Amino acid sequence: LHLLSRRQRQMCIRDSIDTALHLFAPFHDRAFARVLAPGGRLYSVTPGAHHLWQIKETVYDRPYPNDEIVPKSPLLEMERQFRVAQEVQIPAPDLQTLFAITPYCYRTAPTLRQRLDAIEQLPVTLDFLVTVYKKR
Repeated sequence: LHLLSRRQRQMCIRDSIDTALHLFAPFHDRAFARVLAPGGRLYSVTPGAHHLWQIKETVYDRPYPNDEIVPKSPLLEMERQFRVAQEVQIPAPDLQTLFAITPYCYRTAPTLRQRLDAIEQLPVTLDFLVTVYKKR
């Protein structure tokens, strides 16, 4: 995706990609529209309302669901949307690592982050919204 966003975008030939994937990153619809072939599809994956919910319940006194913000674009037509959700067991060594790659980590006091250290394993909901766009 970085390939489409900045320095390397010249490497992608206009109208040359049939399928592109956007994962948890800034949405640059112009870049996608430029490189997608006519009728090409973009699969955009954004966090669902309860993504990583159990981690948020552990760390925060008052957790709140994620906003399910779906990128809009005048250049790409939304075809469909579906949810992919599953609960997985995350062992202790991976909880802090997983939390560290979220935006929550940088806005959370170290004392609150340490709450994860007391847990040996945690069932965690992975909740994604997948939005499929077609180039107009």
